[in-house]
Amino acid sequence: MKQYLSLIEKVPLFESIPAEKIPDVLLALNAGVFTFEKGTAVFREGDRVSQAGIVLSGRLEILKEDYHGNRNLISVTNEGQLFGEALCCTDAEIQPFEIVAAEQTAVLIFDCRAVMSEKFNQFEYYQQLMR
Repeated sequence: MKQYLSLIEKVPLFESIPAEKIPDVLLALNAGVFTFEKGTAVFREGDRVSQAGIVLSGRLEILKEDYHGNRNLISVTNEGQLFGEALCCTDAEIQPFEIVAAEQTAVLIFDCRAVMSEKFNQFEYYQQLMR
């Protein structure tokens, strides 16, 4: 994860947190780095919503299958961008889209619902993350 810290520091979610404290925040969010091959689902439609991520390298496609089985491209998420965070801030229980690696892609996945837990609101950087 250390190799990606300079990229993670620039993500708006972490911009108000001192760089030396970001590893502590990531630990509190149960964050991990995962690599996905092209065509592999990061999140599948119907998965439980509890995690979000940051593209560290590569590119993701957010897809929605229609009634006829056609896969429609909703958006693309590139290096340094967040994905899945908007759903974590809602009452959504299940993932309405499929998020797939468009090429070999490294992502940081973290427990975004942890930020809203009672335990986390006593964490030093809670206010910065909530903003």
